[in-house]
Amino acid sequence: MNALPGSNDARAFAAGLAVQLDALPGPTPEGLARLLLGFTGGHPLQKAGLAVTQAWLMRHTLAKARENSAFYRDRAVYGRIEAPEPGRPIDLSALPVIDRRTAVAHAEEIVSDRLELRQICHSSGTTGTPIEIYKSYAEVEFIGAYFNALFRPLRRRLAALPLSLSFPNINHGMPVPIPGLGKSFHAGVTDDTLIRDAVRVLDRDYRIKGHAPRIGLLSGLEHHVLFFTSYLLEQGIDPRRFRLQAVNVTGNFLARHWLDFLAESWGAMINDRFTLTEAIGGASRLGTTDEFVLDPQIFGEVIDEDGRPVEEGVGRLCLTGFAPFIQMHPLIRYDTGDLVQRTRRTDTGQMTFRFLGKQKNVVSRRRGGRRDYLVFSAALNEILSPLPDIRLYDWFSNVRVALDRSIGSLPLVALRYEEPEGERPVLTLALELRYAPHCFRARTEALAATITAGLRSVEGTVLAAALDAGELELRFAFRPPEGLKEPIVIKI
Repeated sequence: MNALPGSNDARAFAAGLAVQLDALPGPTPEGLARLLLGFTGGHPLQKAGLAVTQAWLMRHTLAKARENSAFYRDRAVYGRIEAPEPGRPIDLSALPVIDRRTAVAHAEEIVSDRLELRQICHSSGTTGTPIEIYKSYAEVEFIGAYFNALFRPLRRRLAALPLSLSFPNINHGMPVPIPGLGKSFHAGVTDDTLIRDAVRVLDRDYRIKGHAPRIGLLSGLEHHVLFFTSYLLEQGIDPRRFRLQAVNVTGNFLARHWLDFLAESWGAMINDRFTLTEAIGGASRLGTTDEFVLDPQIFGEVIDEDGRPVEEGVGRLCLTGFAPFIQMHPLIRYDTGDLVQRTRRTDTGQMTFRFLGKQKNVVSRRRGGRRDYLVFSAALNEILSPLPDIRLYDWFSNVRVALDRSIGSLPLVALRYEEPEGERPVLTLALELRYAPHCFRARTEALAATITAGLRSVEGTVLAAALDAGELELRFAFRPPEGLKEPIVIKI
């Protein structure tokens, strides 16, 4: 799409594109890469083109799900969906929502009985019930061809392809092979030998034809990258000396304190990604904002408690991975377990949202048939992350060469909301400190005041109003090291 007609032609453009796509036998990697890349942007024709393409892909996804999976084949509700007016987003509200529990209980029906298995990925269950995700040869081949087609124009423009260093994630089984721009090295940070070798790999020159001489990109789970960054600084190594172009992190919500720490330490662009095992792709943080934009090969919805779409505001995040990216294990209207705030932007047609926390970690109450939110776990993490008093979960106990093995891990915190009959509801925030709280009473009082002020100011919550009206009591339980026995928040 080198030139776009005026915005007044959007409806005609969408109608014409819909006719052209419907005449095709199905999506191809090269064609889909051109379409989705061309329709990335805020021009009215790009937005209309993306909506038409996603509606076409959704019909293809439903057809393939019924063809390959007994779960969808045996349920009439998946037989057809009403086609939207060309250029308008597709509406899936007539279809049921599939949550993690349903996906696990019906796994044998959902997984294709007609495609050949290539590999199994899995979620280790830190956010709920563990789940295995099956991948076929057909979809892995398509994924590879699609991303190669997507990167091909950029590769041609680069004088030298980049080298990258990745910290692989063994928590999710066999990774799906997704091509990158250049060559990738793998390293680790979970024991003394691995973390020392990661420094060596990063700190040397390479002679690989057509590629840059040094590693320019670093990728990994956010707590691995944070821990590695802190380790370098402990060793007197300035991360800026490696002159990286970008640092890519994913895996958990990253508070502003730690985003700023990474940006300042590396002097590089920080790409923060929201990803999950059940989909190919995810969402990217928009620059330094708190908004994420969904990848175009995934259809996103924010829904209320009844499964109805939320156009703007708070709701549950539901994702549908399009075929052919997802073939053997289709999950249509999959509730990811995340609570988000859907936002509206004029510079993109892709769905944007703010992450508020895992549904199970968010504290809410019902009043007058309406759900009111008291604490968003993401906002709580933003408040706690800059406070050095709070002890962190120790992910890296095996790394003896590091001085502080808690960097990158989450604050040790537990939330409990109780509504005793006939009594005022109580919200208790239990925090494990790095010291005995009874020895520093003035400090713990100051901490309670700081945290309370932060929680009261969170947009979209009613905590301040509830406290002021005497409808709720907020209590703090500060624990000494090893003193927090309540179930902790493992993932924000």
